[in-house]
Amino acid sequence: MNQSMKQPVTFLRGLAFVAAAYILIKVIDSYHLIFASLGGMFSTISPFLMAFIFAYLLNPIIVFLERQFKLKRAWSVTFTYVGLLFLCYVAGSFLFPIIYQSGRDLISQLPTFAIKMQMLMDQWMMNSYPLELSDLAPIQDQIMTTIPKLTDVLTRSLSSLVGMTYSALMGTGNFLMAFIISIYVLLEKEKFISIVKKLIFIVFRKKMATHFVGAGQLFHANIGKYLIGKSLDSIFVGVCAIIGLSFIGAKYAVLLGVIFGIMNMIPFVGPIIGTLVAVGINLFYNPLVAFVTFIFLLIVQQVETLVIDPKVVGEKMGLNPFFTLLAVTIGGKFFGMFGMILSVPVMGMIKFYVTTFINQQYDTLYPAVETQTE
Repeated sequence: MNQSMKQPVTFLRGLAFVAAAYILIKVIDSYHLIFASLGGMFSTISPFLMAFIFAYLLNPIIVFLERQFKLKRAWSVTFTYVGLLFLCYVAGSFLFPIIYQSGRDLISQLPTFAIKMQMLMDQWMMNSYPLELSDLAPIQDQIMTTIPKLTDVLTRSLSSLVGMTYSALMGTGNFLMAFIISIYVLLEKEKFISIVKKLIFIVFRKKMATHFVGAGQLFHANIGKYLIGKSLDSIFVGVCAIIGLSFIGAKYAVLLGVIFGIMNMIPFVGPIIGTLVAVGINLFYNPLVAFVTFIFLLIVQQVETLVIDPKVVGEKMGLNPFFTLLAVTIGGKFFGMFGMILSVPVMGMIKFYVTTFINQQYDTLYPAVETQTE
């Protein structure tokens, strides 16, 4: 009897295995259709994802208006979005055209800069190490071969960046739809947070759900607050750089100020790169202006580090300079500029979890040591 019952069960298991293998083969064979479907699904929900990102980034301004000026939610959202629209209008009407024109002009001047640099190097080499011109021919050929390649890469990069920005902001309706949806998200943010928490506890067990909620709170405390504070800090620094460089009379003041503000998002090395770019470009036009630019950006950097950064960004990630530079290097290597920006808060989260795990394991293995030291 038992033997006769085992045979149908074995047959059903084999049939299920064959069916699962067939389905898996079909899935692998039609992977391009699956990825196309997933891409279509992502493009459908992308306005909602963008809306949640917008709402998350604008939420600190809403909270500030509600706490400081005792405004109701509807009024704080209204003032925030009216101000944002005004800033977008100013940027689109005045800032972006200047940046685009300055970028094109700067790229067109790169061969001239390279030739001037080559002449300076030749003069320095002749004065310091008297050599025959034939000895410098290989170096000269290498420089002249590299210049067109560098110019072509920078030109294509600028064109690609402008095209991506235009298509992302103006070429589709997703941005406008996300902008509108984010208003409703901010108006009902408490309900959204409550629904998400309930769904997490429904889908997962209580212990796992508690870990997920804690990870979300840690994400907000580290990455979220850091990025929001650092963004506001960099905007302020960029505006100061634009105003100061324009007053000094630096070449491409608006473009270099924007670059300095963006580079400020990258810890340690970012402001240095922004300063070197501004000083290096102006060095070809006016060395005195380049020197004043260096002093001005150095002052802005120190004021930002000592005064603005602690107030706007708040507490640091608890990383020493070694781990900060390590995080920036690894993030930049694998994920480019965005990796460099996100590397510090991500490293801060990793450090928190690793430190917590080590302390828990140590307390579990050696509970008496802590008691004796106390």
